[in-house]
Amino acid sequence: MTNTLNGKSPPPSSARPSASAAAASAITFIFTNGVPARFRMASRIALVVVTLIVIYAAYHSLGTAFSYIRELPLYFHVLLLINLGLWCGATNIHILSVFGIDAAVLLETGAGGPTQALDKISLAMSSSPPYTPLSPTASPNNLPFSDNNIDDGKAVSGPLLAQQTGWIPRDMYTLALIISCVTVLSLAAFGGAASRWGEPAAERVAAATYALILILTFLPFDTLYRNLRVKFLRSLRRIAFGTLYSEVPFCDVILADILTSYSRVFGDLQIVFWTLVMPDEEIVPAARAGHPGDKTGTAVTVVAPTSILGSWTDLVAPILISGPFLFRLRQCISEYNLASEPAAKNRHLANAGKYLSAIPVIMSSFMINWLRMSYRGAAFSSSGLSAEELLKAEWKLDFAVGIWVFFSIVNSLFSIYWDLIMDWSLFRRRHRHLPAFPRFLRPILHFKHPVAYYVAVVINVMLRLCWTIKVPLFFALVDATVKPSAPGVRPEEEQIPMLLGVDLALKVAEVLRRWLWVFFRIERELVSKGYSQMEDTP
Repeated sequence: MTNTLNGKSPPPSSARPSASAAAASAITFIFTNGVPARFRMASRIALVVVTLIVIYAAYHSLGTAFSYIRELPLYFHVLLLINLGLWCGATNIHILSVFGIDAAVLLETGAGGPTQALDKISLAMSSSPPYTPLSPTASPNNLPFSDNNIDDGKAVSGPLLAQQTGWIPRDMYTLALIISCVTVLSLAAFGGAASRWGEPAAERVAAATYALILILTFLPFDTLYRNLRVKFLRSLRRIAFGTLYSEVPFCDVILADILTSYSRVFGDLQIVFWTLVMPDEEIVPAARAGHPGDKTGTAVTVVAPTSILGSWTDLVAPILISGPFLFRLRQCISEYNLASEPAAKNRHLANAGKYLSAIPVIMSSFMINWLRMSYRGAAFSSSGLSAEELLKAEWKLDFAVGIWVFFSIVNSLFSIYWDLIMDWSLFRRRHRHLPAFPRFLRPILHFKHPVAYYVAVVINVMLRLCWTIKVPLFFALVDATVKPSAPGVRPEEEQIPMLLGVDLALKVAEVLRRWLWVFFRIERELVSKGYSQMEDTP
């Protein structure tokens, strides 16, 4: 079988390179030979930059780099995670194009049909090889494509549609590079200002950085890749203000799911706002960690319980964290209302249940942190807590933690099932009428090597469950709250740095998990929708 990417036959097994050489060749291919000529210079520059970053990180050790990032203020954590998301989005579109998938064609359409359609497609192609990747000439990416969002209403090709809508890897890389440069310059200026005038004065640098990024995002002039920025802002508007009967384009589905992976960052925005905009106010965000997988509830200062500011701001973080899940829930209800087939309605209703299952996790986490901060204040008061009150407080916290663990497990299992079975359409059952295909996968695969799917499944499951690493850390923090003087209990001051480091690592892991998820979600959309369009094409 010929290689559809370069048109050459694969080398014999004796001539195949080692695993490390193959990986290096693959990276070089992706960033150089596998892109159009007009992108190659930018791709090579990006490859050089990435190589220098890897060499620098290896030289100074990843541990030292992570320790430096961990010690940064929270508002820089948010900026760095936004930068990571921009680079992930650019590489998503770029690598998909390398493997013959014009993401612009798929992102500018409605969400795909039910996964059962894959079986019908497989039957129609039973004479084809079972899991041969699609050839560029057979891919719907190169077929004329009509989109209702195009102003002139004419059919356009994939590359032209990408230019009209802004889904161009080079532009996305450049925009990510601009934001990254702004962030790096801000870090340098912040460090210099903090060493000279102190961190409170240096916070003005961070505030100016946020203001500059907002200005660049909403810049009304036809510059700085306006098509891409407008596309993003319009999609955000549809996600946030859509009705229960609004159509849901596929790009909105992808972006809304990405926002759910940034729910922890949304919760951090409360602290960022009060730190940079109202630095004289002292609050404790009781639900600082009120979201799936982030339950530390770390805070620095406490206000009196009677403070109006402290009371209503406790609710801001869980509302912000719940926002992306509620947006996605609304999309599922819209798709349910617009669907005509009972199977499609049931699928959208079940999908809505998945996002709804995240809300109890957020609320139970908020309750845990609210109880912890309440008992923490009482434990350090002059009167303290009696033995009976300490026992009661410990029982309440243990019960709340148990509720949180239960809902977290339910949400994680639901999400894993949906990722693999519904979003990626894997684990399809073999049928005697279907051609043979790799076990646990599906009859039609766009990516050549089935091992890529197996690796993606393992990584996705592991990252979906990595929140469990915080369970013992969280119990240790609860012990420090109700019995800080007990033997063997580490004080909160010693636990907070570890918790912050784990918290940051989990946020990065979730962003990378979503980055991996996007590849196979769009690939599945190509397989399920692309062949259906080909069948309808005369």
